[in-house]
Amino acid sequence: MKRKIAITSAIVLALLGAVMVVLYTRGADGRALASSTPETVWTAVQAVPAGTPLEEARKKGLIRETMVPSKARPAGALEEISSTNASLVATSDIAPGEYLLAARFADTPTGKSAITVPEGMVSISLQLGDASKVGSFVTPGSHVAIYNTVEAPGNRNIKSTSVLLDDVLVIAVGAQPLMGQDANPAEAASGSSSTVTITVAVTPSDSVRLVHGIQTGSIYAGLRGTDAQVRQGEQINDLNVNQASGGAR
Repeated sequence: MKRKIAITSAIVLALLGAVMVVLYTRGADGRALASSTPETVWTAVQAVPAGTPLEEARKKGLIRETMVPSKARPAGALEEISSTNASLVATSDIAPGEYLLAARFADTPTGKSAITVPEGMVSISLQLGDASKVGSFVTPGSHVAIYNTVEAPGNRNIKSTSVLLDDVLVIAVGAQPLMGQDANPAEAASGSSSTVTITVAVTPSDSVRLVHGIQTGSIYAGLRGTDAQVRQGEQINDLNVNQASGGAR
């Protein structure tokens, strides 16, 4: 009798063990399947500068959608680009290969306002005095002519002024950018400071001319009118300043 009970108990335990193994295996398979289920993430394929809107980054091909297993998906990864987040901007630079995290995009970038440089252009910042920046009338979006005054070659007593760049787009004045939020509009527009920094967008070749002018001469800005005929390279010096010109007087 005892032998039968022992044999029955052994059989029951064996069956129970087999059932537990099957249940564990099924659970492990389920967990493995869940962790390998692909989920959507966005990654940077090119550098995404701070201040770049999410939708712009997508249109320019700076980011792309990809699929990764659930277990490889980083916490907080950006899931989709929709009307609710398309206008948000990168709060800091995002390097190629990085996963895009939702927390890296907000209404404004971290630290300072974003400046959007037109495609193919270079941004150059220069400091101007009140007069040489046309008072407080130059604002982001203005077009200015930039003049440069230097000593005449071979005669330090004669100064020469020329039109360095005839038509330049201003993209920021102080902390006031052309695109993005204004960090301190009152300070940028008040003209209370004796000098102000303006940032302009120029072609790569003109950027060399402008930087050289900043380093070697005295820079002055003139606000352009719609039909102003400003000729780049036009020059005048102390010896001919009183001569009549062909322009309107």
